Amino acid sequence: MFSLALAFQMATAPAWTVGPNLQYQWDGADYLPVGLQCSFDPELIATAKAAGIQDFNIEVPGTGSWKAVADEVAGRRFFITSNTSMPGATGFTVQPQSYRVNGIRGPQSITVAVPGATRAYVVVALTRDASVISQRSYPVVNGVLRADLKAARDSDQVALIYPQGDTMEVEDLWERLDERRDTVLRQIRAMGSQPGLRGIINPLGSTPYLAARDNGFVPTNPMFQREFAEYLEQKYRNLATLVKAWQLRGIDSDFSGKINERGEIVETGNSDRNAFIFAAKLVPLWNGTRGVSLMLNPAKDSTILVEQRKSSYWRDLAECISTARARRVHRIMRSLRKESGAPILQEWSGWSWFFESPDSELSGLTVKLGKLNPSSILQSLSGVLSSSLRTKRPAPLIVTDVAATPENLQNSVFEELGGLGVRGLFVRATTPEQLSLIKSAKPMVADSRPMGFFFPQNALNPASPRKIAGNYWSLPSPADGNRIDLGPEIRCYAINNGAGTSFVMWSERAPIRLEYRFPEAKSALIRGVNNTVPEVTPTKTGIMMTLDSVPIVVSGSVEPPVPEVELVRMDRDVTQLLAWAESEHRDITTEVYEFRNYPELAKTSPYKALQSAQKVHRDLATVGVGYNWLEWERSTDNTFSESVADAGCSNGSYLAVRTPFGEQTGRIHASLSVSQRSAASLEVWIAARIPNPSDRARIQFRLGGQVMRIQGEPVNQYGSGFGWYNIGTTRLPSTKSEFRAELTGVSSTDIALDAVLFSPQAVTPNGLFMPSFILPKAPKKDPKKGSDGL
Repeated sequence: MFSLALAFQMATAPAWTVGPNLQYQWDGADYLPVGLQCSFDPELIATAKAAGIQDFNIEVPGTGSWKAVADEVAGRRFFITSNTSMPGATGFTVQPQSYRVNGIRGPQSITVAVPGATRAYVVVALTRDASVISQRSYPVVNGVLRADLKAARDSDQVALIYPQGDTMEVEDLWERLDERRDTVLRQIRAMGSQPGLRGIINPLGSTPYLAARDNGFVPTNPMFQREFAEYLEQKYRNLATLVKAWQLRGIDSDFSGKINERGEIVETGNSDRNAFIFAAKLVPLWNGTRGVSLMLNPAKDSTILVEQRKSSYWRDLAECISTARARRVHRIMRSLRKESGAPILQEWSGWSWFFESPDSELSGLTVKLGKLNPSSILQSLSGVLSSSLRTKRPAPLIVTDVAATPENLQNSVFEELGGLGVRGLFVRATTPEQLSLIKSAKPMVADSRPMGFFFPQNALNPASPRKIAGNYWSLPSPADGNRIDLGPEIRCYAINNGAGTSFVMWSERAPIRLEYRFPEAKSALIRGVNNTVPEVTPTKTGIMMTLDSVPIVVSGSVEPPVPEVELVRMDRDVTQLLAWAESEHRDITTEVYEFRNYPELAKTSPYKALQSAQKVHRDLATVGVGYNWLEWERSTDNTFSESVADAGCSNGSYLAVRTPFGEQTGRIHASLSVSQRSAASLEVWIAARIPNPSDRARIQFRLGGQVMRIQGEPVNQYGSGFGWYNIGTTRLPSTKSEFRAELTGVSSTDIALDAVLFSPQAVTPNGLFMPSFILPKAPKKDPKKGSDGL
């Protein structure tokens, strides 16, 4: 019996595994392909086979036959890549921060393009307090909404548009996903046994939108609504609890009753179960801070009052959808892998539950890299490698869409790719010369396993993707955390991986040994990247520690160690600025008060003391140097979409504009008030994220009659894609001036503004750290004069 069972296990065991260095192994041998990527072109495939190409990655459209592909590449090893999109969901897009037409001043007609929609609910509200003036549903014909708006006269209003229809921002997890699964299973079964099949890429479709958060979409699929109703009933048990959690202020006749002025349910009629079913069909008309405090009943085009700031609706919706994802998608992936007997891979498109879920059933990730410049390979691969290494089962990486050039296929490139976990490469080629390059390319190797040391993306600059020690790589991640300013000698960031906050520290210069104030030195744990113990010597006030380019991790502490030299430097510089301000007869009452306890606070809580001194230093330097550092999210006069919280930005947030209706909504603007602190010529720098280069030409900045535009590429990028753009020089004409950002002639755009710097000294801003200004000094006293000045 034992031998029969063993024989059965061997016969049914998969022919492939993932090896110790994250490489595919087939029948015990490493599989590290360098092959041809192409669409299903029998003539090109035949030519490539004749040229000696052994490995293929064939792209097939949704209607293409996988069996035909398998027959064409018979005798060779191959991947199949599905070139269709993952099916999108049907429902309401609730993004009032983006889907809005500003500048409504009275009754008027609007015409806007809303692709994929069949209807749209339109609300006209006062800009100042979101009071609703009118609301109704309109048909969308051939992707175009034409609406006759009822609006108040001579009042500033906005038209909020809530399209209903198909979207590509959220995947359908219900009937359409089941249909796609069944289609793929039929394709696999039609192929039959294929010894050469090495993997299926994007079996459910490509997922360009899965990297984004669920940005305000409410599915209307009946299967989803049943699931949502069951989720709500299980969580809240009765209607009263749901009403309190969702902060409902009124109920229509379809609900289980009405709410009186005290928030009590009266005149109950239908069962709680029916109430949950009804609640699952409601659509909020707000998202974040934008929108109106109503929930829409689509069946009647009626609305229910709600207190949007306290409502848990969006949290409930996200939790219900994420549960469905984890259960459905990963189960489907597991069944496809079992049916095909081959790895299931997905093209990486950014941070996403799809790639990083603990329950992920993916067998590998692919990433498109057209150009393989050795200096940029790490930047291009850092995200996908991070996603792979942070899962329970790290898997091989396959690079696709590489251009067939000698530069891309040189040995140094392959070595760099191999160190970063790339275990396969597919090249686009059409000519005999290009096919020859593939055939003669050096085989890839898998002689080490990459290890990750992860920093929060918010801390990008000073943290960066780089090799730090052995096969350890510093890689970005979506973890919570942010950079910490410990002065020019030391780099530091905080990161929370779910088990508490740790502080990561290193030096970008030669090894430097410094003394640190660190009251928690005895209880904290200090370790190296690979759990090595750095050289640390206890002192009376903390520790002496040597830092170099290899980071150390400090955990078990609420504050990071603070360099003694930085505490001394801040004491000196702030004292110098206070003396200057006193000599200039400036009012420094607040700064003197905030700095009064600095020496004592530095003994008990050195990091809090440092933060306090840095604030005082910024306030004094602002006046002393004569610069302005302004935050765009503090604009009180703007038609941008919203202020977005982001710990990696200046002051923890930025101002964003995302709109598909730019041409209809008129000129988009944001204004800031700038104080004249210097009469000199000022350099002007803008901290912004502008992913579409064409948008850089569409935004301009106005100061009085002067118009300034972005010049060149961004420098010193940081956080989630922000960088500093120079827009020229100016002089502030008066005590107070309006500085205005303007965006015109745009049908759709995505721009984020973080900060603006006006500097009388030549500077190049670096992330969010204070520029190194030349600080003013108080004039020296004449030793020949007495205390009375005589």
